[in-house]
Amino acid sequence: MNFLDVKTDYAFKKVFGSDTSKDILISFLNAILGDKNQDKHIKNFQLLKSSVLSINGTTVNNQNIFIRFKNISSTNDIALFSNMDEIDLILEENNYKWSDFDFFFNIFICSGFVLFKYSSDNYVSFMFIPDKYTYKMDLVYFDGFIELPKFKKSLKECKNIEDNWLYFIKNSEELTIVPKDVENEIKTAYEIAKHDGRTQGIEQEKIDIAIKSKEQGINNTTISLITGLTIEQIQSL
Repeated sequence: MNFLDVKTDYAFKKVFGSDTSKDILISFLNAILGDKNQDKHIKNFQLLKSSVLSINGTTVNNQNIFIRFKNISSTNDIALFSNMDEIDLILEENNYKWSDFDFFFNIFICSGFVLFKYSSDNYVSFMFIPDKYTYKMDLVYFDGFIELPKFKKSLKECKNIEDNWLYFIKNSEELTIVPKDVENEIKTAYEIAKHDGRTQGIEQEKIDIAIKSKEQGINNTTISLITGLTIEQIQSL
């Protein structure tokens, strides 16, 4: 049974976006922020209500940092997701104001394209974006890009925690076992992806059976008894 494909927003949120996943997300975030952004490394965070994984993080310097994650497959998705009106909605839903945060990050996980072609071995890049109202570069708004197509290392070639995280995100869908020699937080991420991947596979099998049964004219009550799906779930298929 393959693991969850964490290059989707659903699976990414499953692995990184629960109250029991705090150490996992902190490890991943600090790895991709790297040494140059140590002042923005986070030590704790609160999950925010949002369709994509979004957090209110506390940095090692006790600053508040807003971060949200999005898996994208084309450059067209960047403009759509960078729209700060989306951040407005998240802040409003969670009873926050822009002034409650010191930094704002969009983290894009780019699975289908390379954005910065000048550097083949620089997998994670950050750029400043202008203030929504003043259009000034106040160095508090950032877009981060994780360019997975550039990352071609095997597990044995991974040299550090950033490599191991990128390997996990790029290859999770194709894996069948949990690697032994990785950091504890990454191993836990593998275990979650494996468990949820198995669960997702079982649910999909039930759905497939229900669809075929409906095509054969079997009534919904009987299909429910066979698959364990509710009548409402079957009716929606």
